[in-house]
Amino acid sequence: MQVPDRFPKVELHLHLDCSLSYSLVSRLDPSITPARYEAEFVAPAKCGGLAEFLTRAPRQVDLMQTGEALRLAVEDLFEQLAKDAVLYVESASPRCCIPRAASRLNKWSPPSIARPRRAFAQPASKRA
Repeated sequence: MQVPDRFPKVELHLHLDCSLSYSLVSRLDPSITPARYEAEFVAPAKCGGLAEFLTRAPRQVDLMQTGEALRLAVEDLFEQLAKDAVLYVESASPRCCIPRAASRLNKWSPPSIARPRRAFAQPASKRA
């Protein structure tokens, strides 16, 4: 069965610190070549395991140590998700994976989920 390229997808476990595109990496550090990006930022096709895969994350974290770099990384991630037709994503917050940058962003934390106002829980005919 052939799946269309634009088939909607979900991403249930995504880490920002393992998601930087070459475009962003080379913007943040112009000395990074495509070959160096492949060697230092991308896990090999036949990865030896989680430990080998995770050796790529610290290099990406190092690039995201300013508020501006972190903002660009999030924008880059959303551009990648849109291009891949991802409709829903669950991602680690910057505090979890980028402690140094997060501390510079005034102790940023994800917004809490607001409770719906009571008026929205009632039928329209009973709203004041």
